[in-house]
Amino acid sequence: MQRATTDVDLLVADAEVGVASGALVGLGLRPLGEAAAAHAREHEHHLTFTGAAGMVELHFRALVGYGQTLEAEALLARAEEGVLEGRRVRYLCAEDELVYLAIHASNHLLQRLAWLFDLKLRVLASPGLDWKRVVEVARGTAFPHLAWYALEAA
Repeated sequence: MQRATTDVDLLVADAEVGVASGALVGLGLRPLGEAAAAHAREHEHHLTFTGAAGMVELHFRALVGYGQTLEAEALLARAEEGVLEGRRVRYLCAEDELVYLAIHASNHLLQRLAWLFDLKLRVLASPGLDWKRVVEVARGTAFPHLAWYALEAA
């Protein structure tokens, strides 16, 4: 389930932002200016790091929008472990990922067809998807209407 991308998105608990930021700087990436980072920490959901290797968005909240927040901690608590290119990684469970991708696409007004395609790929990659759980996860956010909108469009 891969397609071309221009950045890497990492989701960490709010308490891990300092350690994760240090690791990214250690890899040669530079954060945006201090004022921008301070604003992002208070009002947004990610910090941006750039460098020769590319761009990384370090998400400490899954989403901020419409006066609401989708916090990272609940998603991370249900995250699963796997191996990617010989390294241990954690990733969102299929139901959480589907809801997050749907909310993300709707938050951007479905501007990119690729975001709808991501929803299709997520569903195809998980034939055992627990749709009851998808509904529960979506209803547990402040954005269930955004999830329904994107899933219907896909």
